Amino acid sequence: MKTIFSTFPSGCGDCIFIVIKDEDGGSQYSIMTDCGSLTDDIKSYIRNELQMTIDMLIVTHIDGDHVNGVTKLLLDPNFVQLRIGKILFNCFQSQPNAERQPLDETTNALIKAMQRKLPPLEDRTTGKTNSPEAACLANAIMKNESWNAVWEKEQITTGYTVPLDKEKHYGEVCILSPDGQRLKDLVTVFKSEFKKWTRSEFPGYDVLNQEELFQQIITLANAKMMQKNNNKTNATINLLKDLQIAEAEKADEEGITKSNCASLSYACIVDGKIEVLVLGDAPSSDVLKGLEYYNIQTPIIVPVVKMSHHASKHNTNAEFVEKIDSPHWFITGGNKEDRPSLEAIAKVVMKPLKEGIQERTIHVNKPNIQTKRLTNATAAKIKEQYHFIITEDATL
Repeated sequence: MKTIFSTFPSGCGDCIFIVIKDEDGGSQYSIMTDCGSLTDDIKSYIRNELQMTIDMLIVTHIDGDHVNGVTKLLLDPNFVQLRIGKILFNCFQSQPNAERQPLDETTNALIKAMQRKLPPLEDRTTGKTNSPEAACLANAIMKNESWNAVWEKEQITTGYTVPLDKEKHYGEVCILSPDGQRLKDLVTVFKSEFKKWTRSEFPGYDVLNQEELFQQIITLANAKMMQKNNNKTNATINLLKDLQIAEAEKADEEGITKSNCASLSYACIVDGKIEVLVLGDAPSSDVLKGLEYYNIQTPIIVPVVKMSHHASKHNTNAEFVEKIDSPHWFITGGNKEDRPSLEAIAKVVMKPLKEGIQERTIHVNKPNIQTKRLTNATAAKIKEQYHFIITEDATL
């Protein structure tokens, strides 16, 4: 089997494809994970390389930089015939055949007032803005009978394992996180915020459009938390000193939003071995617990690691990089200043190389201030000393 790992620029978010090819039989299995902004390149890849077939669609969590592009894809009339074999996506979905009831008029009026507080959704490919209601992925899935039929409605948590085919010919996906408590914590935030906005408790039954309401309320809750967090790196002109300080800084997981804590992370197993770790926006401590659940012995070298939360300083801790290493670390999306962070990158590149790795390659598909510091002339000696390179090559 040959495993091809690809990432695409997708605004501030992720868009990841894993294709497992049976070179003898000529068949393949494709996994798409997340899409922040849907671009022509992504559409072309799905249309031409994947032949309009996604065997498994994994949406790690409900944040816009992971779901908005997927939603746009599923609402695109040119992709209405897209074949999807299975969908993994946790939200506040109703159970099959649940009877939904409307909220009362007073509550609905307060919800409409809340919706006016939502930020407009900018489509980075067209420059246009869409209403927040248009971004509900659950609605897009449920509008298509075939997609709704393959959407796993049960909560996806640690221990959920998906064979990629009946005979496990291609391998399997093992969910590492979240655990059930992380999802309960997110629902608690939703119900608490619902009460603040509506002055009433969330009903003890399924309501109309509850998936859309859930996504909107969590979006507002995340915006408040992000305003409180100070994620800036204190930079000096001494890059080596900054890397040493950044490596030593403890990853404060208290700075991770509840929706990111509820993010799916998974291991893609091919021929009995982990080929790829895709960490979504999950805390690294949760990923390690997931590996323990499957009795995966660490330290371990994995061919490819997609770093958590665009290499935020909150999501990669020292224990994780002691137990997990890779010759290829991928950082997808992010912003201009603090994601990718120098703290997360330093924790990876400043560690001594484990036996079996001659050099680490950090793949970045959205360079920022921090990664550009590592590609200028003054960084050359540091990269040579610590045996790493920075590249914008997004495919392996």
